[in-house]
Amino acid sequence: MHKTWLVVANAHQCRIFQYQKAINQLTLLNKFQHEESKLKRNALVADGSGSYRSSSAVNAAYSEIADPKYVEKQNFAREIVGELEQGRVASDFNDLFIVAPPQFHGLINKNCNKNLSRMVVKDVQKDYCACDKNKLLDFICQCRSEINSLE
Repeated sequence: MHKTWLVVANAHQCRIFQYQKAINQLTLLNKFQHEESKLKRNALVADGSGSYRSSSAVNAAYSEIADPKYVEKQNFAREIVGELEQGRVASDFNDLFIVAPPQFHGLINKNCNKNLSRMVVKDVQKDYCACDKNKLLDFICQCRSEINSLE
């Protein structure tokens, strides 16, 4: 049986569905929430930047290497890709649809290995997280018909 997974994600949440073409149904497999991505920068950082004394009389301050909000988004993208990779290794799906806003979509792609990337049949760079299952079902049916017309 041909199995398709639909991943609908943004920096705060992710839902993974399995699409069953025979009965035209989406089944929710997993749902993730990433509350850290919603926090303000100062809530993600333990304290202010440190300082050090330089050879000159002026004190200098250490600067952050990476934006803490961006780091949290990267962590969440890695968590999602880890779940997808487990599904790929277990042969839980044959095709993968990924729907996410452009910046977060890029983070997901960046963390995918070659084998997982080959399974992606449709990439959509939009935020569909607020959509209900019926709208997502219509979306995946439309995408499937587009793909079938190209073959």
